[in-house]
Amino acid sequence: MQASPDTLNADGVSQSVVRIQVRDQNGQPAPGRRLVVRLAQGDGFLVAGSVVVGPLQTAASLVSDGGGVVQVVYTAGFGIGLVVIAVKPYSFDATNDPLQQEKVVGIFQQ
Repeated sequence: MQASPDTLNADGVSQSVVRIQVRDQNGQPAPGRRLVVRLAQGDGFLVAGSVVVGPLQTAASLVSDGGGVVQVVYTAGFGIGLVVIAVKPYSFDATNDPLQQEKVVGIFQQ
């Protein structure tokens, strides 16, 4: 998972593309996988760059494309500091499986 660029001006218009490569248990790209993507910290907003399955209360559910990729675009807010975008598989797994735990990427807003 990577954000490009990973530093933005806190101007309300600067943008960063967050690209998430979804892989299966063998390390191969995994198309058709459903993820939950949310803005965990920060005052900007996310726009889906992949197929939207549906909005959730505080996130969006997206599906990986044929190459196993999910993309979102973060538009900067006006606050200075670290922005955190969190991603995890869309699942109701109660076993606390480490493969189901949230992964994050940070963007610095200055």
